[in-house]
Amino acid sequence: MITITVAEIIAAPNLKQEWHEYSVKGQQQRLGKEKENGWYLAPGYFEKPTQGLVAVFVAILFWVNII
Repeated sequence: MITITVAEIIAAPNLKQEWHEYSVKGQQQRLGKEKENGWYLAPGYFEKPTQGLVAVFVAILFWVNII
């Protein structure tokens, strides 16, 4: 915990304002929340079908008592 806190304090002044074009943040900045056929073009956004899959996965974990 101490290591993470110190790293965040040291890195805070050097945070990037512009992201590389092929990073997730760079793609989100370039494409925004533009959709094609109901799906986001940029990575990192959860569409309705993806949310359903995550809910099913969590339900299965509860069902088999993993969580």
